[in-house]
Amino acid sequence: MSASLQYSDYSGEADFVVPYKMLEMPVLVKRMYLHQCKEAMDNYQATIAQSVDNDSAGYMVS
Repeated sequence: MSASLQYSDYSGEADFVVPYKMLEMPVLVKRMYLHQCKEAMDNYQATIAQSVDNDSAGYMVS
């Protein structure tokens, strides 16, 4: 997937997607995926709190 981050603003609502194939994976794999996504979003929010712009911080979650 490729997209411009110029207008991205991960606001805490639907911040990431779960690919359909991931839904078919064992529970452990899904948990690992969701944990990684949540960790990336937490890091994004912490970076924004340090006055980093959305575009730059967005690369942490892309």
